[in-house]
Amino acid sequence: MSKRYSSISEVVNDFIDDQSFRERFEQEIGDKRVAKTLFAIRARSGKSQQEMAGLLGCTPDAISRLENSRNDEVTVRDLVSFAHANELSLTIAFYAQPSARGYDEVK
Repeated sequence: MSKRYSSISEVVNDFIDDQSFRERFEQEIGDKRVAKTLFAIRARSGKSQQEMAGLLGCTPDAISRLENSRNDEVTVRDLVSFAHANELSLTIAFYAQPSARGYDEVK
């Protein structure tokens, strides 16, 4: 019986011996976490990029760029617009890094 993987990270960890590559891979995944969340929200809502673009008053290319952008390229305005278009509320929270001490969540 073959192993079932729940993420590409598990596959990389099982098949790639190069620790440096695995660290860079995880960093890249982390750097796009916000964009991937936006993609997941749109996909769960059943909206196409064309439909989302219509709701946000932009082009489908702009939605594609947003869904593939790095965390530092996504603006708060992008998040607010995306939440509104999907009838969601938006909460922004700060979390301590895994190695940091202190509060787990600041609201």
